[in-house]
Amino acid sequence: MKKICFSILVILSAVMIHAQTIMQGPEYPVITRLEGVGAGENFLELADGEYDKILGESTYGEVTYKPGAAPIRVEVVDLSATKDGKYFITFVDSFPSDTLSLSTRWILLNESGDTLAIADQPIEQFNEQIIADLGISVRIGQSDDAGDNEDTSNGTIGYSFTYSDTVQSPWLSFIPDDYAGVPFINFIQTELPIYHNFFLDPFQAYSNFAPWVPFILTDKIRDEPAENPLGWNLTPGWMDPAASLIASPQFGGVLQSLNNVDIILTADTSKWSRCVVVETGNVYYTGPDYGIGLPTEGNKKSLQPRSKPSVGKYDADNDGYPDLDSSVDDNGFSTGMGWFPGYAVDVETGERLNIFFGENSVYDEFVGAGLNVGDIAHDMIWNPGKQIILPTGIEFTPIEVFAGGQQYVYVTRTKYDACQALRRDLDRTGLVKARALANVTWCSIPITIDDPTIDLLPLNEGLIPNDVTIKLRVDNPYQLATGTEQYNDYPTYRFELEGISLTEEPVSNASSFSLTPNPANNSITIDTKINRPGNISISIFNTDGIEMLTKKFSNLEKMVMDVSSLMPGMYLVEICTSEGREIKKLMIQK
Repeated sequence: MKKICFSILVILSAVMIHAQTIMQGPEYPVITRLEGVGAGENFLELADGEYDKILGESTYGEVTYKPGAAPIRVEVVDLSATKDGKYFITFVDSFPSDTLSLSTRWILLNESGDTLAIADQPIEQFNEQIIADLGISVRIGQSDDAGDNEDTSNGTIGYSFTYSDTVQSPWLSFIPDDYAGVPFINFIQTELPIYHNFFLDPFQAYSNFAPWVPFILTDKIRDEPAENPLGWNLTPGWMDPAASLIASPQFGGVLQSLNNVDIILTADTSKWSRCVVVETGNVYYTGPDYGIGLPTEGNKKSLQPRSKPSVGKYDADNDGYPDLDSSVDDNGFSTGMGWFPGYAVDVETGERLNIFFGENSVYDEFVGAGLNVGDIAHDMIWNPGKQIILPTGIEFTPIEVFAGGQQYVYVTRTKYDACQALRRDLDRTGLVKARALANVTWCSIPITIDDPTIDLLPLNEGLIPNDVTIKLRVDNPYQLATGTEQYNDYPTYRFELEGISLTEEPVSNASSFSLTPNPANNSITIDTKINRPGNISISIFNTDGIEMLTKKFSNLEKMVMDVSSLMPGMYLVEICTSEGREIKKLMIQK
């Protein structure tokens, strides 16, 4: 089969070029979430300006997405039929409750609240439906959840990592699970059925899709010799006898609770997040039995708040340490609090989230100096180093696995409160601490790029040499969630068609074709308006650019083409004459 030129397909499928009409605006309208959550198996992208609205707490429950990157898909398929206005798609349920039933459908409303269309099928059945009167298609279907193990992806959608300045050299990296295949950097052990997390992720989807990993999958118990002959490993997990509690469904510690988040690291200190700074030195470092017996500062245990006084964002006296913050938080604590140089947001709810980091204070001012790694692992600043392994020349122990100071980063699903509740609960033990840590969704092991010409900025200059945006996307089914509080928490979305309808512009000696009906079923008619001499070639391509049908006509005004063999979906119709080529969209609907 012939394949249409790729560049033409990409350009013309994005912007329909007509001899007498031009399209104003995008192919996908801008969509705003008003209520509910759900990703619809889409890689969600927030619209420009949304971060500032979220940080300024001025979204009022609304979340706006870039065209084509919203939780539902609305696409313009017939420009001649679009009508300017605001429209709403909301979910309705025959059996209202706090969850969506199998009978839930969507309805399309205009700004006056009139019902314009109702879904042919419940959302449990993926459906693409043409709204011919508006020239749009609506594609909505309920998805599985992250961790449902319905296929090898296990609900992973995608991951992206971008710098604001793409010209500068990269400075940030992460140690992924199973790095270099060495057993002591295998902190998600799901490879074999004997491992306790195997059934949560048997295809190792979360070990492979991003260097950020689900916190509940990270190692929490000592390795057995069959897993790792050394009996210890690098892990951002909570090493504690009570750690298994964080995976309790009762606390929400399940893969299905993973959120779709953006994590932004920035030198703009006004956007930094107040956070708890936790101890990452665990029993592999402090334990007398199978550890190396080095104490953490203040003898803090794994993922407890650091014992140092809380600090601010700046270093006024230039002594290399952040200035002490003499304030006491709402719970009476004056220790263990610092600042993460950035923020995290939930792209489904539009909420700013608590984010925090840790340090391994075993590498204190004495040990750190002796190992030539300085004080970055206990200075209360998020400033990960470059070194992964320290070449000490002695017996290989956990102390050699420096990993940038083990300045792990943790993202939660809790709304930002400057980590006050989290700081309080992490200083406790057992059930209370487990319940708090069950709210941690994602974590990572960051390091800086091993390049002598690249380094973090001084604290007073904002630390971050080039702003970074990290995006983590997983499946999340449509669910009830409060937004603007106008639609009883049911998923509801607003979109506008202003500026998307066709604008007529006279063009001299221009050809003009119409294609009807659209959507079509059995046949289409291509009308040239006048009897055009010469040969006309009409080809129909699918969205992969594969030619499905072709036919030649001569000296005709109206041409009929049989399309009954085409499956339902979107196609491109290429019309070639001696005067040039045009591309039109065609929707086949049975």
